[in-house]
Amino acid sequence: MNKLGVILGAFVAVFLLGPASVLADTWGEPITVPGARFVILGSYQNLAVLDQETALVWERSPASSTTDWGDAHVACNFKTLGNRMGWRLPTIQELASLVDPSVPEPGPKLPPGHPFKNIDASRTTFYWSATSHPNSTAWFVSFHIGLVEVLPQISDNRVWCVRGGQGVNPQ
Repeated sequence: MNKLGVILGAFVAVFLLGPASVLADTWGEPITVPGARFVILGSYQNLAVLDQETALVWERSPASSTTDWGDAHVACNFKTLGNRMGWRLPTIQELASLVDPSVPEPGPKLPPGHPFKNIDASRTTFYWSATSHPNSTAWFVSFHIGLVEVLPQISDNRVWCVRGGQGVNPQ
């Protein structure tokens, strides 16, 4: 492709398709302006949030119930939210991308101005990721202190589903 073709392709991607399409393959620069990173999606009946930094779409208000790791996958796979299916459990990297380490305890350690609801930041609440770990354990995130760690897959923890991205499950 010649230079003009590359420039025209970039123009189409950014101005016609929008910035989320450009970010779909890679994560963008950090967005540090409070309230600028996240967009509540009206097309999802205001039940989902677009993270403009990662181009991932998150549940706005995850369920407060808990489940083991296997059923956490099932819960996301069967989820219909905002009249959309295609939800999944996030990878540990995706889930940890929501953590803002600069937020003081007890959290939630989420970026300032986030629009999420029902995020439990208590000391004993953890959110599953899709990323497994040896010996029947899996990675989780605590939004109380921003902890990323592993627990047995039979433990009961919360589920926060996501759409988009690669969904790779590195072991």
